[in-house]
Amino acid sequence: MLGDGVKKGDLLINGIIINKHDTPRYVHSLGNITGTYKESVTFEQPLNEVQNIPTGETITKKSLYFFGFNIPLSIGKVEGNYSCSDKTNYMYFLGAELPLGITYSHYDMYEEVELSYSFEDAEIIIKDKIKDFETNFLSDTVILKKTITNNSISGTAIYKADYLLEGEIGTQSQIIVD
Repeated sequence: MLGDGVKKGDLLINGIIINKHDTPRYVHSLGNITGTYKESVTFEQPLNEVQNIPTGETITKKSLYFFGFNIPLSIGKVEGNYSCSDKTNYMYFLGAELPLGITYSHYDMYEEVELSYSFEDAEIIIKDKIKDFETNFLSDTVILKKTITNNSISGTAIYKADYLLEGEIGTQSQIIVD
């Protein structure tokens, strides 16, 4: 009934109809179950952290892809901090892809930079994280109430967001008949 509390796993809409002869008939049933519920999320931002900042430098190395093996076509090793992405261009013969090609390895260089934030800077970063969370995960719900508490523990700004939400709480599942 409207206003009743439910717990996870309760059957709210079923597809079993019992006729006047007490014989069950199974039908597909649909419905939306909307409810209010609470959710709490904690966001943290260290006041000192190390971030990887791209330098803008990209190093490309080539290798010969031959039957599952990559044979380097250049000499030397990439030094420093980087992220690598590979792309192999295969050769074709009469429209069929051959196990032969050139692999291009792109090394995007970055440097590790230690960043220090004031509590006010960390607060701005956390508020952006909260906004992103609400956009990505709460966009199909209505926020009825939001309470944010904050504190700082051992060099980390911590914000706890408590939400009272209204949204879809039902899930669809099949009824298995033995």
